[in-house]
Amino acid sequence: MNTTDKITGKTASGFEYELDPDVFDDWDIVTMFKRAYNGDEYAFVDIYPAVLGAEQFERLRDHVRTPDGRVKTSAVNAEVNEIFGAVKEAKKS
Repeated sequence: MNTTDKITGKTASGFEYELDPDVFDDWDIVTMFKRAYNGDEYAFVDIYPAVLGAEQFERLRDHVRTPDGRVKTSAVNAEVNEIFGAVKEAKKS
């Protein structure tokens, strides 16, 4: 895969995304992941918008927003985990 090719997809709930695969070769983002895996459970607050991009992350938040206006952490995590899983599969091919 050429690193300039975008990874695109759609989650089971219907959120369409597009990612630049080079974000996973970004020192700052890798450092954020290190914080998360070293126990900083709030590091993902920085990771998700960094990986998805600010605009796309806002679309994701709106996508999972409940009728009462809440954005549940569990819903954001589920969507992003699905996206990351698809990215991992796409990088294998």
